[in-house]
Amino acid sequence: GLALDANPATALQTARALAGDAPLTLYVPREQLGEYQVLLAEAGPGTVLETDDWAHWINGAKSTAFDLVPGLGAAGARQRDWRRWRVPIALAFLAVVVNLAGLNIEWLRLRGESTAVRQQMTQTYRSVYPNEPVSDPVAQMRMHIQRAQAGSGQIGPDEFLYLAGALGDATRELPRPPGITSMEYKERSLRVRVQPETVDPATLRQLQASLSARNLSLEETAPANWTVRSTGAKP
Repeated sequence: GLALDANPATALQTARALAGDAPLTLYVPREQLGEYQVLLAEAGPGTVLETDDWAHWINGAKSTAFDLVPGLGAAGARQRDWRRWRVPIALAFLAVVVNLAGLNIEWLRLRGESTAVRQQMTQTYRSVYPNEPVSDPVAQMRMHIQRAQAGSGQIGPDEFLYLAGALGDATRELPRPPGITSMEYKERSLRVRVQPETVDPATLRQLQASLSARNLSLEETAPANWTVRSTGAKP
């Protein structure tokens, strides 16, 4: 609020000076209305006198927001402009969508590779055992190897069971077994295709040494393509 001097002349001059050229309505007590009207001519144009009354206070209160805690209420709180957050929110949503799409694509790719490997294993098993039904080629192949090892021991070093079993034992000795995608038994040798990213030169040398101890050789005929065959020595 602003406290003015009780003297009508001083109060009128001060109010007029503060208002500048803007129209000024001055509410004065009823008993001082006559004094102010005498001084009104000196105040200049644009000044209107009104009797101070409760009606003016009530009308002013109707147009004023009443807030006991302006720091917490809506009147004093800073309005949030959500429009400036539209771009960051849209970018975050787009990043989530891209990541989810990438995960789905990777899952579909791995699923396709798994299906292709299983089909290749099934074809390999049927080529070796054409008269047997195939349900689980890995388990069935392992069972045949175990039967051969537990039998008379007359299995030849250039037969499929011996080559596949020796390769499986050798890969299990590695810190990181290679990812085998297909195997084919042809011309008394085992042709293996692996995932290139799962094999390095050190792994290949270690695998060749392990197979050499079993009287087998491993030759990389092409990148990620191996040929395993017997060296001719007795196992």
